[in-house]
Amino acid sequence: MLTLRVSRSDIMALLMVLLVPMVLMGQVPAEESPWTVEPWPADNASVGLSPEGIDLSQYREFIREGPATDGFQAFNLSGSEPSVLLALGMAIPWSMYQPPGPGPQLWIGGGDSWAQYAALPQNGFLELIAFSSRGGQARLSRFTSSGSSGENYSLAAGYQKMTVHMAIPGRTLLLLEVDGQPGNAVIADVISADAGSEARRSLPEEVLKFSPENAVVKIVSEGVLGYDVYVDGVYNRNEGSDGAVDGTAILPVKGNKIHTIAVVLRGDFGTIPFRREFNREFKSGNLYTLRL
Repeated sequence: MLTLRVSRSDIMALLMVLLVPMVLMGQVPAEESPWTVEPWPADNASVGLSPEGIDLSQYREFIREGPATDGFQAFNLSGSEPSVLLALGMAIPWSMYQPPGPGPQLWIGGGDSWAQYAALPQNGFLELIAFSSRGGQARLSRFTSSGSSGENYSLAAGYQKMTVHMAIPGRTLLLLEVDGQPGNAVIADVISADAGSEARRSLPEEVLKFSPENAVVKIVSEGVLGYDVYVDGVYNRNEGSDGAVDGTAILPVKGNKIHTIAVVLRGDFGTIPFRREFNREFKSGNLYTLRL
């Protein structure tokens, strides 16, 4: 009786002989990359970066006359509750609102509503409303196209408010932390006094004023909305931070470097129903589109 002995290396060689022709014939499709790369276009409109008109009258209730106040001041919420909260493109009745987590909350105060986004003329004022369940040492950070800054405050438990001066044109992101625990961010588009009679709004200025040494990341999703974006482990922005929950987020990254882009969707009670990370090199002067 003839005994045929086949080694493991023989089996692997046989598999390679069978699989290589199948791949060449298209019978075993290679995994499709979620990324597309193209040179940064001269026409920003082709990637959705062209400025669009904005009607400041719809944000009139959020614009204050000033002056700015020195730190947060406690106030009695009873009788001053908003009717609705405007966040992520939704109007949430105050009676149905559930805080997303234990962190502090930050809102832009209006007449009958609180919001996480507003637009106002340069050198206007906004009223920020903060809530902390136990208070502590707070830091209010500002992120603009000119850089970042922050101030420290002592925040009591409960609701506090503060009026702030918005002097730098472009997009400003305000983030509140209490005892090192960050809460949500609010965003304001500050319309330059030089913008002319027609107020203009754009994506963040650091994107619109694209620098050749940067790369731009555009994330597009049809099924996952309202996600957060992290770059190299640091929170960058929420997908709905531009006022539209449409599944698209655009952000600049330093070019000719390897970055980790994380897309995170947070659910109820601290759950994370969706999280994906992508690690790759981003060349300067290119637009990288990630389709989820």
